[in-house]
Amino acid sequence: MEVSHSSTTNDVPTPTASTAPAKDRSLEGLRGIASLVVVLTHSLCIFFPYLSSNTHPDPTAVPKTVVDALLIHPPFSLLYSGEGAVFVFFVLSGYVLTLKFDRSRQPEVFETAAPRRYIRLGLPACASAMFAWALLSLGLMGNKMAASLGLANWASGYYPGPISFGSALAEGFIGAPLFGDVRLNGPLWTLQVELIGSILLFACFALFARRSSFFLCAWFLFFAMVLSGHGAGTIYYAALLAGSQLHKAKPWLKRNPRISAAMALVGLALIQVNKSRWFSALVGLHLPNLTPFGPDLSGSPLLFWRFVSATLLVAGVIGSVRLARYLSMRVPAYLGRISFALYLLHMPLAMSLLFWTMKWAVSMRLGFLASVGISMVVYLACSILLAELFTRLVDQPSIRLANRLFRNAPEQAAIPAVTPETLGAA
Repeated sequence: MEVSHSSTTNDVPTPTASTAPAKDRSLEGLRGIASLVVVLTHSLCIFFPYLSSNTHPDPTAVPKTVVDALLIHPPFSLLYSGEGAVFVFFVLSGYVLTLKFDRSRQPEVFETAAPRRYIRLGLPACASAMFAWALLSLGLMGNKMAASLGLANWASGYYPGPISFGSALAEGFIGAPLFGDVRLNGPLWTLQVELIGSILLFACFALFARRSSFFLCAWFLFFAMVLSGHGAGTIYYAALLAGSQLHKAKPWLKRNPRISAAMALVGLALIQVNKSRWFSALVGLHLPNLTPFGPDLSGSPLLFWRFVSATLLVAGVIGSVRLARYLSMRVPAYLGRISFALYLLHMPLAMSLLFWTMKWAVSMRLGFLASVGISMVVYLACSILLAELFTRLVDQPSIRLANRLFRNAPEQAAIPAVTPETLGAA
């Protein structure tokens, strides 16, 4: 399960000091926390395979320790609700990418947004794929040790064989963002939704936003269903659309901060929805089957409720001053700044550093939980450090390059990033 997660300052040129509004640090903080949840999802489920039984029920799965026996239950399951975090990325993307249009009501703001979007997402994605390729080529991937270390078997399925330099380069810059080819870096699957979904959103807004919200939403969902083969993938695209429509609800949300806070709390509670007994009543509700004109929601209840919960959570943060203040604090805001890099790098690091650290800890005759604790500390510390370097050396230069290559758009205001964007997640 993976996220998107997508940018800092996104696809916009730097505005002048006199016209730039303050960046929304609360949404940046929310994105940062969501990115961290994706990282924790993969790492915790590697160490404690029992945690995956909530989403993929396995009657033979049993807890190894008191830790996973506890983490399997809410509210601890929030720590590894990675797919819910991916939906947060998508909703944030839809909101942020249409923010300038909401302020100006000028379709011209989308003229160069699409080509900037490709450069902005494609270059960091390519760099992360090449990072994974380098680790694989140097023999540093340790995921094949999963069985001998007593860790999740699914991890050993990654990297079944060597990948050429050319294939890695093509996958990162073309295969992942355009076709969902993610052999080197699984979380890159969300970039296809981010890229294609955002371009579709730009097109629908440019054509219909000043005329009819109904036709905008109808045409977007129609093309989303075509792109996803009328399958459950439509729900991911719908999250982008939902985020773009939150601008209309923003005044009401701001006037009702208590209701907004309640919406955020409900969203937070539901975002961890799974197939355990805690959510059996919700998952068991009858959802419509839209086949052949749309997805079978009854066959994808987890995706549907995570979509609903992510929308409620983002809407609540937009309207609640108190929640916005908490999410604007230094740590969440910092995680937001490096969130795209953290999302892109965490899986290759998990498949290498996490396993090698675990092997070292076991060789030192430490207990299982002590080995897990040391491995997690090393993994998270190195992930944050490398994400900071990646943000400075790859992510931010990609934004500047995209803006320099396509600088003919009308001046736009700085807006908070999305990843995803992520994103994507889970």
